[in-house]
Amino acid sequence: MKVLIFILAIHWSVDMTAQIREIALITFDERQYDFGDVFEGEKKEHVFEIENSGDKPLILANILTSCGCTATAWPRNPVNPGEKADILVIFNSTGKMGNQKKIITILSNSANEREELEITAHVIPRKSDY
Repeated sequence: MKVLIFILAIHWSVDMTAQIREIALITFDERQYDFGDVFEGEKKEHVFEIENSGDKPLILANILTSCGCTATAWPRNPVNPGEKADILVIFNSTGKMGNQKKIITILSNSANEREELEITAHVIPRKSDY
C-alpha cells in the first residue's frame, strides 16, 4: 500500500509540474501612457506592446474599456510563445474636459487572467472655445 501511495504521489507531482510549466504569460513594456494636453475633440492613439513570455499560445479573449470614449484593436489570433503583439488604444476626447483616466482591462488565458492598462490625458477647450 505504501508503494502505491508513493507511486501516485510521484505521478501527481510530475503531472502538476508539467501543468505549471505549460502556461501563457502576458508581459508588458509599459502599463501606463499619458497623452498630456489634448484639445477637446481630438482623437489620440497609443500602441501597447505585449509579449507572450509563457510556453503556451496566448489568447486574448476580450479587452474592455472603462469608457465609451476609448476603443481598442488587438490580435484575434493566438500569440505564440516568445512572440510580441500590439494592442491599439484610441482615446476620443469629444465631450471631455479636465483630467481623464481610462482603464483598459485585458482578459486572456494568461497565468494572470485579468490585466489592466491605463491611459491619462488632460483635455483642454479648443482655442476657439475661449
